[in-house]
Amino acid sequence: MFELASIFKKNLDSPLYCQLYQHIREEIKSDKLPVGTKLPSIRQLSQDLNISKNTVELAYQQLTDEGYIKSRPRSGLYVAELEKDFNRSVPVLADSRQKEKDDLNKEYKYDFDPNAVDLEHFPFSIWRKITNECLNPYRDDLFKYDVTMGNNELREVISMYLRHSRGVYCDSNQIIIGATNQYLIGILFQILSFDKFKVAIEDPGCIEMKSIFKNFCFDFVGIPVDNDGIDLEKLKCSGAKLVYITPSKQFPCSVVMPIGKRLSLLKWAEEEDVLIIEGDYDGEYRYHGKPIPALQGLTNANNVIYLSTFSKYIFPSICISYMVLPEKLAKIYNDGLYFHEQSVPRISQQILYQFIEGGYFERHLRKMRNLYSKKHTILINSINEFLGDKVTIVGKDAGLHILIQVDNGMTEEELIESAALRGVKVYSYKDYLWNSDTYSIPKLIIGFGGLNIDSIVDGIKLLKEAWN
Repeated sequence: MFELASIFKKNLDSPLYCQLYQHIREEIKSDKLPVGTKLPSIRQLSQDLNISKNTVELAYQQLTDEGYIKSRPRSGLYVAELEKDFNRSVPVLADSRQKEKDDLNKEYKYDFDPNAVDLEHFPFSIWRKITNECLNPYRDDLFKYDVTMGNNELREVISMYLRHSRGVYCDSNQIIIGATNQYLIGILFQILSFDKFKVAIEDPGCIEMKSIFKNFCFDFVGIPVDNDGIDLEKLKCSGAKLVYITPSKQFPCSVVMPIGKRLSLLKWAEEEDVLIIEGDYDGEYRYHGKPIPALQGLTNANNVIYLSTFSKYIFPSICISYMVLPEKLAKIYNDGLYFHEQSVPRISQQILYQFIEGGYFERHLRKMRNLYSKKHTILINSINEFLGDKVTIVGKDAGLHILIQVDNGMTEEELIESAALRGVKVYSYKDYLWNSDTYSIPKLIIGFGGLNIDSIVDGIKLLKEAWN
């Protein structure tokens, strides 16, 4: 019934019982094992395949739990009858995971990742010192569940930092800490009582946010982004009652919304009773003039939700984000949503609190602003010097990446593949478009945060070879 070679693959990381379970499941779903087929006994199959009885038992147990097989008293295990829709296969998911795994395994000499940060200059010795201080002497309170909004001290220093650095005015009781922005958006939708209204998002824009709105069954519409941010006229005609926007550094276009347009957006939102979710992920990194204050601090309308993370300022795996709610929404949260668990461990919050309170965060941020400014300049100069007039820089105002337009006759896919053949990874712009009908000349995202200056120059030189 089962052949050893067709079931077990030595090069897979998956345990044997998982491979056996998956093989039998696919045989059932494809009707190769029809309804009512009796399966070999645990002892018989373990002997036939030369594996332990425990391996077979675990596989059979999983199949039983999922309803693929059922036990008949004193008779054995048989293939169960399934609903027709239950038999559908999921090859796309498998292909997607394999593609993701293949991409991770592929080695690039120069990875222009827009989400990478410079870890070489992070003060790990200080972070280690603070961690040791939190653990010695042992504090059992740091290993218990935290209050749902997060560490009170951390929320207090975040509110002071926001007031000083981003022009955000809030009380610590308006701040909710969470592991990811997606998690916090989920909480926001609970506060809004799942009211289903049209949501406007930037096009191109954040893929994760589009997925969240889709998962919560919102009707969403993409609004084009121009040279100074979202198209306000098209936004006003969209009928949206909730807008997700990144005015301080739009991703992936890397443009900054000027103050005049921000005020116009806020005026319209107040008049039309529209809620704004303001994503501000690396607004501290601006290379022409000072950072523009956040939308939240420019209005008294109580209709801006401010969302940010420490991933771009410290390191990605810190997984600490925060959301600043308007007072009316904070009250709804405090009155009724106290039941959810805090998603960030107490000890992680305590370490970050002491890092900020001790002045280390501000010092690190100041140092990184200077460093990233140098990298940004080197990247721009290298592109201009080596890539010639067929490459145009179309987004470069802020953040840890730039956007380039390449007009050399190659498609986006060909540009990415040609770069990869020379050990250079660049990133698709098309992936972030909701409407690709107007997409003609290829654009690519070039990050620089995680590369040193020499690597930036050498990587661009290789792109010259790849694209000429």
